[in-house]
Amino acid sequence: MAQTQTLLVPLGNPAAGREAIDDLSDLGSITTLRVPMLGTREGRQLLVRRYQRVVITGSPPTSEIGFGLATMIVPLVRARHVILVDDRTGETNVRRTPSFLPAAIPRALFQLAASSSAVPAQRLAAGLLGQGKPPRRRSGPLERMLYLRPTVGSGASFGGSVTHAHELIRAFGELGIDVLPLTTDDAIAETAEDDPDPPCHWKVLKIGASLNALPASAAVADDLALVRGGVRIHVDVIYQRHTRFSLCGAALARVTRRPLFLEYNGSEVFTGKYWHTTPLKRQLARCERAVLCTASRIFVVSDVDRRDLIARGIPAERIVLNTNGVSPDRFATGGGLAVRRDLGLSSEEVVVGFVGTFGPWHGAPLLARAFARLYPDLPRLRMLFVGDGPELEQTREEIRIGGAEGPARFVGRVRPSDIPRFLDACDILVSPQVPLPDGIEFFGSPTKLFEYMAAGKGIVASRLGQIGEVLEHGQTAFLVEPGDEAALSEAILRLANAPELRAQLGAAARERARERHTWAASAMRVVEAYEGLAPITTA
Repeated sequence: MAQTQTLLVPLGNPAAGREAIDDLSDLGSITTLRVPMLGTREGRQLLVRRYQRVVITGSPPTSEIGFGLATMIVPLVRARHVILVDDRTGETNVRRTPSFLPAAIPRALFQLAASSSAVPAQRLAAGLLGQGKPPRRRSGPLERMLYLRPTVGSGASFGGSVTHAHELIRAFGELGIDVLPLTTDDAIAETAEDDPDPPCHWKVLKIGASLNALPASAAVADDLALVRGGVRIHVDVIYQRHTRFSLCGAALARVTRRPLFLEYNGSEVFTGKYWHTTPLKRQLARCERAVLCTASRIFVVSDVDRRDLIARGIPAERIVLNTNGVSPDRFATGGGLAVRRDLGLSSEEVVVGFVGTFGPWHGAPLLARAFARLYPDLPRLRMLFVGDGPELEQTREEIRIGGAEGPARFVGRVRPSDIPRFLDACDILVSPQVPLPDGIEFFGSPTKLFEYMAAGKGIVASRLGQIGEVLEHGQTAFLVEPGDEAALSEAILRLANAPELRAQLGAAARERARERHTWAASAMRVVEAYEGLAPITTA
């Protein structure tokens, strides 16, 4: 059988992995195999081929979930060389296979064995934690909070989840609540420290890679570290963002008899089916059920999530609608002129902006096509993409195919504290979300939606789920049908030719954000939910 030149095994962020190998020479043709594909027919077909080299990427690859399985791929495809690439630092380690395997294979086998033992232990723990009523609160006001952020995979240094955590923690502090943030994610901690006005100082717990063969077993390592780190901290409530396979909040709530407040941004069972695929779907559902049953209050970001949880048997009185928000003052500081100057954009050009993590629901490739069809008739139009993620490369490709590489700018990841400057550099901001697969109702609450509003620019957005409820067509934005490329182009074109209309819509959106959608209001809803809990009474 003919030998293909390179097999790329990206661990962590696939887009970052692909970008990290762009500077490597002599790779020839590249075939990509993600670890979740190993259980599929397509993945098995790739393993019967031979390759000259296997490239494994991550930040770093040796600490990523799936490294043990990636190591076992090397002898199966009979590669001559192994290249380890840190997609965060760019550091590259080239090894001949005979020198790589003697040390790597024993570690990989140990990781696989340890992970296999952790999975049934997690199944048992989920069953036990899901029993009994949720803990009640002690008497007195909410004064101290333990804020848990498990990693269960690559850390997050940017994106809506990072903004949500930091701005909510900042808002809690302004209410006089002492927040003790605990995480296994050093990336979010670095983002906080890099902020000119740090929202908090995370205590980062280090964990080894011995359970990193699978996301489920990696979650066990996360949970053990967070439970050990939090069990002796005296707090009034435990707050945790719901994460796949994670049981740490439920475990601490049961052990300390403190109420668990669960931030629920959607079902991990859903994402496990469509995006973060796993062969342990039933176990994922069992873990999710355990934390939902343990949580004294569940904070959902959309009414769709609320209805879904009620349909799954969660009592309505335990569910609190608490949408994402914004800190309006952060987006009133300007800075856009300097960004334009740095990017070579003149004041006469009309800049269309998109900020996001390029998820499959964000619609960035659709926006790229819509822009490319507009540019020939409106040569002063420019496109600014800010962020990184799974569909970044596809978005770039759509821009290339449409012949719009010249007027498009891709700036990659930027610090959350710099987002206001980049939004201020734009004239039109677009939120082109597309429908979810299989007709699933859109359940998101995009952070960028509220940041766009606070930026005071003309907005074009999909009339989808909460987006169509928060924005009002013709008053605070132009709304288009999701997935309609022609309608998206038409709306952008109309705003591009109407600066006064852009200013009018932007001013109305900014005022609406300030009145209804602040992080301060979100934090207050959490406090009110705590006060509404029935306290433990002593006879």
